Amino acid sequence: MYKFYIQISLVCLCCYAAAHPAVAQITVTPSVAVSKGKQVVFVNGGQFGSLSGSIQVYDPTTHTTSKLADLDAANSVQDIEALGRYVYISADYYILKYDMATGAEVTRRYTQDTAETEADGQGKEAYGVNHSMTLYKNWLIVTRQNSAAAPEDGYNVRIYNKQDLSLVKKIPVKTQAADVVIVGDSAFVALNGGFQGTSGQLAIIDLVNLENKEEYDFGNAGTGIMQMFAQGDVLYILAQNRLLKYSIKEHKHDAYDLPIGHSDASSSPFAVGIIDGMLYSKLMDESWNKGFGRVNLESATIDKLDVIGMSIDPEIVDNSYALMASAYDREEERFYFTFGQWWGWGIGLIYDKEGNKVGSFEGVQDSPERMAISYGVTNSAPYNAVLLKTVDAPRELATSITLSEYFGDDDNESLRYTMTTPDNSATSWITLKDGVLTASPAADARLDTVLITVTANDQYYDDPAVQNIAVIVREKVITGLPQEPIVQTVYPNPVKDVLNVKVTALPAALYITDTRGNRVAEHVMTERSGETVDLRALPTGLYVLTLRQGAHVVRTKIVKE
Repeated sequence: MYKFYIQISLVCLCCYAAAHPAVAQITVTPSVAVSKGKQVVFVNGGQFGSLSGSIQVYDPTTHTTSKLADLDAANSVQDIEALGRYVYISADYYILKYDMATGAEVTRRYTQDTAETEADGQGKEAYGVNHSMTLYKNWLIVTRQNSAAAPEDGYNVRIYNKQDLSLVKKIPVKTQAADVVIVGDSAFVALNGGFQGTSGQLAIIDLVNLENKEEYDFGNAGTGIMQMFAQGDVLYILAQNRLLKYSIKEHKHDAYDLPIGHSDASSSPFAVGIIDGMLYSKLMDESWNKGFGRVNLESATIDKLDVIGMSIDPEIVDNSYALMASAYDREEERFYFTFGQWWGWGIGLIYDKEGNKVGSFEGVQDSPERMAISYGVTNSAPYNAVLLKTVDAPRELATSITLSEYFGDDDNESLRYTMTTPDNSATSWITLKDGVLTASPAADARLDTVLITVTANDQYYDDPAVQNIAVIVREKVITGLPQEPIVQTVYPNPVKDVLNVKVTALPAALYITDTRGNRVAEHVMTERSGETVDLRALPTGLYVLTLRQGAHVVRTKIVKE
């Protein structure tokens, strides 16, 4: 996008000019929005002990697969979330964020530093590994597991800021945590105790107060619970050879014995989701033939054991491939699957909703266990809504600008603002907080100009709107019009044509200056107390009217419309 570099000064909020800056205001046409189409994102998790993981992207329009990035920090990927421009990765020891437009790593967080005290005051990091995650508003909620026992500190639910992955809070739960889903303002977390667990619970996290409200106990029926789906006020929970149906309103559950493919001995997910009242999941028949079938949720019975015919597909059977990852494109009604093993190359296959094979994709490598669909993002760039010229920043006054008046975003996103100086020097009397830029020069501040740069960015766009700002320190201007000793009235203000000025004593000198101090009009009042000053020739903007009578001087700001 084009960047506009202009000078801006600041206007005092305690005067009229705060709402009417002395500038030629130019509305700027927003730049063309960035658009990126639908993408199927899948992760090759790598072999144990081998840092060979990668993020691959399949484009359904061009039918091509490309590598987005190497996962040098993640050799065992546990979960993936795609939202707009960004993709989030949960791996054993890291959570990571990547830019899908550039392939660049935005940020990462190492979660295993046992010597680091966390910012929330809840003690040090602990052993254990990251597991499932989900996005909620500005947060990334991550659960944790351990191969044998719960991480030693018990804080198995972690909430991070999705922008920079900084920790928001750690929440303790009874045991190791698996899947997490959001319903309303609550997070429901499956607790399974790890591979050796013999029961299951459901932690209910209050996302308003960030507290564990309670834990519902499924008992032995909840053994091995790993994956959950919400439909209305009901949670459908996949456990070991069992489907649990939990009513959020009634706070109770029913359990149904079903051949869900739990004994795959794979950390990859079982099910892809609920489609038209059917749960599509890995299933097994009595002979342990594995398929991808569907469950009628109303009757809690198998509707079809193998929708896609994977148990008889020679390409899958002859290579001993397991179904590793799955995703469903709700717009095109297409299933995407990766088949493979924890080592070696696999295959990617595409099916329609009826189970017919309609395509394939490449790039499937070691342990391709996680997949997500990004439905694309059409995101408008931030732009300079109004270009500004200079306005005074008087000594001893707090002069402020609300930046949202000068920067725009057609998506109505909250913009993030940053401020820098050319030499990175710190100017303590210029601050930027909550979108308000404030200059508070002291009484002895030098009558000087400080150059700063303000950028405005949204959560998706990496080419911010930029404005260079000249903060000009000037003498303090009296912002009121005292009735004594010389001024009675000055009107109208704002003024379009003629300004009326009435004083109490003569003679009086009147002159008008622009914001740079240039005198643009002057008049000596000698014969009567009231005079008119024709301002029609002046450009629109902010000016300073000065009246001098003997030792008395009064200044006030006027706005020319």
